[in-house]
Amino acid sequence: SIYHAEMMAIYMAIKYVTTRQITNKNLVIASDSLSSITKLKSPGFMNNSPLIYEIIESINSLKSLKNVNTKIIWVKA
Repeated sequence: SIYHAEMMAIYMAIKYVTTRQITNKNLVIASDSLSSITKLKSPGFMNNSPLIYEIIESINSLKSLKNVNTKIIWVKA
């Protein structure tokens, strides 16, 4: 589904940053998938989707291991 592809793209962007030497401490991911962003901001959905769980965990790992703040923003398509 398109929704799953959008979530996977967000996940892959976060994973890409985790494998790189970075000096910027702010990561901004822009997505036109409002439904994906909304689900990521609703913690109750984390239990229903392993991918959402992995995205949230990856964001938390970036913060704790590399001190990177992650923000996911919506952009109109």
